[in-house]
Amino acid sequence: MPGFDEFATAHSPRLFRRALTLAHGDWHAAEDLLQATLLRTACHWSAISHPEAYAQRVLTNLVRDRYRSAQRTPRTVSCGLPQDVELLVAQDSIAQACLPPGETDNGELEQAIATLTKSQRKVIVLRYWYGMTEADIAETLGIAVGAVKSLSFRAMRSLRWRLLHLAGEKPASSPPSHPNPS
Repeated sequence: MPGFDEFATAHSPRLFRRALTLAHGDWHAAEDLLQATLLRTACHWSAISHPEAYAQRVLTNLVRDRYRSAQRTPRTVSCGLPQDVELLVAQDSIAQACLPPGETDNGELEQAIATLTKSQRKVIVLRYWYGMTEADIAETLGIAVGAVKSLSFRAMRSLRWRLLHLAGEKPASSPPSHPNPS
């Protein structure tokens, strides 16, 4: 049986073509697959009786492993969310961004938003500014969906009351309290 160097020289072009086919034409992926195949083949060279068949099987298994790994790895999709929701909530432009185009805020919305807890502001911004679902918000903030619903309800109730109060209308009830200061 020839040595590994002779095997690699003689069979690399064929293995590369197969790797290129299995990698759907991705030249760099095919090169990586070929290198990994030759490395694994070299590591077991003394125990291999049919090197070409072994190398073909290794290549096939490597492609399968990459495919499975890609399936297990969650894909991150950027939907324009800032990296840090804390920074977004701290921005002064939240109220302005929530207004329809062309309208300006006389400060009432900004004042009303400022009365919300940080958690309520996060939920409101993610829900109504970014249009995220309750489940997405829960996952983003690391809280339960029920907590998102509760925070959203309390925040909207508070905003409604504050805006009615600031507009000079008499709200139906007393101002909502913040049972949880976070």
